[in-house]
Amino acid sequence: MINIRRAEFVEVEKLWRERLWPQRKSAIESNSAMILGGGIDLTFMSEKAQFWIAEDLGDEYSEGHSERRAIGCLSGHFAGHFAGRPVGRPVGRSGDRSGDGSGGGSLDPALDNSTLRVQGPREHGGRLYRSRGLWVDQSRRRRGIARQLMRELIDHAQSQGAVAIWTFPRKTAMPFYESMGFRMWSTWLPQQEGDSDLNCYAILEL
Repeated sequence: MINIRRAEFVEVEKLWRERLWPQRKSAIESNSAMILGGGIDLTFMSEKAQFWIAEDLGDEYSEGHSERRAIGCLSGHFAGHFAGRPVGRPVGRSGDRSGDGSGGGSLDPALDNSTLRVQGPREHGGRLYRSRGLWVDQSRRRRGIARQLMRELIDHAQSQGAVAIWTFPRKTAMPFYESMGFRMWSTWLPQQEGDSDLNCYAILEL
């Protein structure tokens, strides 16, 4: 039996450090100052972050024991603002030639780092929510656990008034994000610290 619950940072940080980013040298913090499109904004560090853990309660738990095992996690917090002007367009899907992993990478030229301009029908601006640190135990992947975690984050972001969610997924994970409705917002960018894969910016309009 799989249970998705709210968690504390200390629980998720341990999973990130040991399972998701084991090669990372710098400290892992509850929030990220990364801006969609590049750069940093330290005000994001004061936003309240939410954390979710997926647990396998197991047969023993259903019989009254307390054994439970974390098999996935995810976090999110507000990070940015949607300008509400339909002047930009996403780069495309993860299979496009622009994302062939050749290095370098580029952003849509219509993307302004301070206020996101995305293609869509909205006439008014709003806040952006960041999805960060999605991890599922390798032995339990392709069983809908990542989808359950992401659904919790999407529901929370919507309840808090976010108009879009953005993330910075690895290339190997992008097909999952596309299945959830995210679109690429950059070509493939160089590896980040502790990562062995390329990354891109991706966005989901709510």
